[in-house]
Amino acid sequence: DEGGDISEYTAKGGGGTDFNASYEYMKDNDIVPKTYINFTDLYPNGSFGDESYCETIFAACKHASKQDAPFGVTVRLAE
Repeated sequence: DEGGDISEYTAKGGGGTDFNASYEYMKDNDIVPKTYINFTDLYPNGSFGDESYCETIFAACKHASKQDAPFGVTVRLAE
């Protein structure tokens, strides 16, 4: 937000992922990927997004929910 070096950024969590925001951005900017890869902990704030928009891969981190995403392909990343 302040233009600082990204290596100095501390990630924070706890609010759930708004998956719809990325789908809305792609639609608003005429972006139609062959495959959309979403790096996630699989804890949504609402829905997982637009199932019909494009092929989607959910790349789940080590702290991710044990359940798979309701559509697309869920891939578990190694530690």
